Parts: sequence; structure tokens; C-alpha cells
Amino acid sequence: MRIRPDITISMLRREVNFLTKIKDGSKKIGELHINRAHFRTEESENPGIIKVLFAKVWMMALVPKLRRLDRLVVLTDNDREAWHELSNVVAIPNPLSLELSAQSPLTEKRIICVGRYCHEKGYDDLLKTWAEVQRLNPEWRLDTYGDGDKSSYELMADELQIDRSRCTLHGRTSNVEHEYMNSSIAVCSSNYEGFGMALVEAMACGVPVVSFDCPWGPRNIIRDGEDGLLVENGNTHKLALALASLMQHPEEISRLGQNAIVNVRRFEIDEVAVRWKRLFEELTIDN
Repeated sequence: MRIRPDITISMLRREVNFLTKIKDGSKKIGELHINRAHFRTEESENPGIIKVLFAKVWMMALVPKLRRLDRLVVLTDNDREAWHELSNVVAIPNPLSLELSAQSPLTEKRIICVGRYCHEKGYDDLLKTWAEVQRLNPEWRLDTYGDGDKSSYELMADELQIDRSRCTLHGRTSNVEHEYMNSSIAVCSSNYEGFGMALVEAMACGVPVVSFDCPWGPRNIIRDGEDGLLVENGNTHKLALALASLMQHPEEISRLGQNAIVNVRRFEIDEVAVRWKRLFEELTIDN
């Protein structure tokens, strides 16, 4: 009430319960960074009946509050369509934050995966995939990078008899651009994505991505067969075949990588900022 802002943005935590009731004259925007299907249950592999029921009840109470917002911003068109009860939803993707001066030469026989060690990112499926791929392509290696507890995946790698000299599960890297520049393929084995910033970063470095077609991010980023490859969600055999095929065709890696550099420009921060600016102006000009 003291500041009298033109616009107030909620990240849809507790403030959404009262934000639209504050008569400060500002337009109220909500911003959601996880797809609807996994909102409030995203950290659980098996959330259990109580948590599922609680999430449904919570969602029923949330929808009327979202309806009172001037706009709800989600990350993908698919997720915009998922909020079928609402007419105030717009899709604006996350922006690419890397400022790149070069691109990967695509000469290293190395696959990279970047993401937290958690259920969402599907590292269990990635390891099952790699257990199949490593037999077909003994010259290639897999490196993963991310925060979180990777101990269960380390055990799983040993159980799958993965050659640990060609598969390393790293912690967080302070220079992810360097790691992309020393890779030729990126892989995404996620069960679901709010968006998929790691895919955008890899493509901006000229590294094509092979990904599960999971809800909802990858299909909004990758143009299948043009700048990357999408395979049936959760099908580790098809993911292994797609990776193995690409590894054996360096000219195809180069073609996809070059297209990725061009196509991913739509996510550059200047492009995304224009969409936010347009939204702000739509809500405030002549109001």
C-alpha cells in the first residue's frame, strides 16, 4: 500500500491466498515454474494416496484464487492448455542465461546430462539406457552434473555393471558452458519438466539433445529430427537406440547441432524480455 506498484508478481506460494485482496491498484500476476500435473507433488516418486488427495483438494481451492489474478504465466503452451478452467493464462518460457562466444566442435565422444539428482530428472532411466549403450559404443563416455544426493544412482550403476571409467556422476559444476563445449551430445531422461533449461543451454552451445518426450518442456524446445531427437517417454530401449544411432553418424550430430544454434535463439533473454514487456504494457497502458 505504501509502494503502490504498477504490477505485483507472485510465485504462487502463500501470498496467492491474499494478494488479489490487496487494493493497492497494482495488476496481479502469478508465475508458475512447474507443470500443472506435478504441482505440489513434484519431489515424490510415489507420493502416496494422502499426498495425492491433499494435492487435489489444494488444487480445487487454488483455481478460484488463480482466476482472480490478472494473468497467470506458465512456461509452455501445453501447460497453458492444461489450465482449462482459466481464461487468463499466457505462456512465456524461461530465458537463456548463458552468454556464449563459441560453440562445441563436436569432436569429443562424450555425452552430457545436467540436472539435479532427483526423481524428476530420471537418472534411473538414464543409467538403464547407458547400460545398453555402452556395449554398442565402447569409445564413448557419459558424464552427468547436478546437485543432490547421487549415492543411490552410484549403487545402481554398479548393479547394472556399468563401466565406471566411462560413466561418471559428478556434483555441481561451476562452469557448465565448459562442459557443454567438451561434449557432442546431450541427453534428457526426465520424467517431466517444467521447461528444460539444460536443453536450451546445450543447444545454444551447438550440442544436439536426445530426450524423452516427457511432459511438457522438451517438445516445446526440440524440433524432432531438425535440431534434436525426441523418443517415447520412459522407453529406455528407444532412448538407447536413438543415442547409439547418433553416435555412429557424426555428420548428423553436426547437422542437428547447427540447427539447434539457430532455433534456440527464440529463447535468448532479449526475445523473452519483449514478451514480458508486452504483457506489462497490455495490463497497465490505458488502465
